[in-house]
Amino acid sequence: MTIVRKMEGGGAPPPPPLQASLQRPPCSASQALQRHLSRLFAGRGSEIRQLLCLLGEPHECARPLLVYGGASTGKTSVVMEVFKQLRRPFAYVSCRSCHNPRILFESLLNQLAGHGRTADNNYCSVKKCDKLLEFVEYLPEACRQARARNTTKCMPFTIQPQKEPAPGCCCSGSNDCEMGNVATGRNSLFHGESSQDESDLAVVYLIFDNAQMMLSWTGGFRLISGLLRLSEYTRLRNLGLIFISNVGPDAFFSGTGTLQPLPVYFRDYTDEELFQILLRGKIHADLYSSFLGAVLKPFSRATRRVTELSQALEPLFQKYLEPVLSGVVKPDEQGKRKLFFLLKPYISSALNLAFCFSDIQSQSFPSGATIDKGGKRRSLMDINSKELDFEFSLCSKYLLLSAFVCSRNRPTLDATLFDSGGGVGSKKRRRKQVS
Repeated sequence: MTIVRKMEGGGAPPPPPLQASLQRPPCSASQALQRHLSRLFAGRGSEIRQLLCLLGEPHECARPLLVYGGASTGKTSVVMEVFKQLRRPFAYVSCRSCHNPRILFESLLNQLAGHGRTADNNYCSVKKCDKLLEFVEYLPEACRQARARNTTKCMPFTIQPQKEPAPGCCCSGSNDCEMGNVATGRNSLFHGESSQDESDLAVVYLIFDNAQMMLSWTGGFRLISGLLRLSEYTRLRNLGLIFISNVGPDAFFSGTGTLQPLPVYFRDYTDEELFQILLRGKIHADLYSSFLGAVLKPFSRATRRVTELSQALEPLFQKYLEPVLSGVVKPDEQGKRKLFFLLKPYISSALNLAFCFSDIQSQSFPSGATIDKGGKRRSLMDINSKELDFEFSLCSKYLLLSAFVCSRNRPTLDATLFDSGGGVGSKKRRRKQVS
């Protein structure tokens, strides 16, 4: 039984029942959007339908959602494409790059307010926000600005030009609203009273990608519990939360005593779905189809991540294609059998080479690379073709790239990202400015 603490003078309304949301009859525009997204993301029709049903109408009170599943199953891509097509106001943050609460809060406020950190504003955020209490105070005004900007550019989803707006659009949203007081008892940043009821306002969504990273933060469970109570603390009826994670709900919300999010599970791709995804957009589609039919099953037993499979199969396909490009084998049925016979000695060595590390990205082939029967890698770009006798791990590559990027940053940007004070100058800096 979920518990929602009722605040004095009002609070978050009860969310719509789950069964009612899933059994809502879809309109023609929703069906068109579902078909469009299903064509973009193979094997994700049921997940897309469930997500659209749970999101509901633009002004419908939203219950928090937890989109979870294995890596490289299309969670983030599907969620972002849904919001892109629906034109709903939202702010997206990744807990992998926003590695502490301050950066997380300020990034959300910057996106909702349409603020960009540049050299003109000394790479400062729209508001300095270190604690959840400050985020609760600034969030209502940021949501109002997000709605105001969204209504000016919102258009209904259409495959063909239509005159009537689709239900997935928030064109009827208002620029002015009354949010009430925040949980601290102080007045919000609004002035004056609203001329429109709050229930007519479009829902503003906060999307937290890689939400499992918050579990390793200091006070991560308390932060998650506070985020689930944002509607209650801010008294914003139309505020939606979406958590995207690689782990299930048991790791997040068991025993927190807060409103439990509705789970949306993204299962792993089947072999047929992987076949359709990997075949999409290929130039030699006929040859690549026969190639996948021969090598996909042994590779899919090792991993079902689309990114890993595409990188592992690309150099092997180039080897498969060499006899055709050189004119030795014709691309007919008999020739395809001969191509597979010629490729067979390379499959086992390619498997050993591709998955000898935990992450295939550390074994990616450079441009112009090929493999031999021993599974070793040679570069065709160098005339001498020197072999590499070592390999950096993925973390080491990211560390080197981060060090290079940080060496190009201005000191003010480094201070904004990494200082505990959020880039606030010290006394010595102030004295220099005065002098």
